[in-house]
Amino acid sequence: MHLTAGSILSIILVRIGIFNFITSVITSVQTRQQELAVLQSIRITRKLFKTIFIGKGLWYTAITVIITLPIGSVITYGIVMGIAYQMWFFTYIL
Repeated sequence: MHLTAGSILSIILVRIGIFNFITSVITSVQTRQQELAVLQSIRITRKLFKTIFIGKGLWYTAITVIITLPIGSVITYGIVMGIAYQMWFFTYIL
């Protein structure tokens, strides 16, 4: 019974996540189209807009990696050590 309930809950959460991602992508595309139209009205070319768009994407990626890598490592280490502490046959070697 727990397996069935957990599976159904997991499927529902996965579907919500997928729909949220799709909605976010559609909204982003529509926003970018409006932004491109405004920038073209002030004579910014598609090539320059593409360069700006790629630069922003790379910048967001770099910031995300710089922030999440140390925080994620600390959280993961804490979880692994918590599990290793409870299992006598498990040894974590750094």
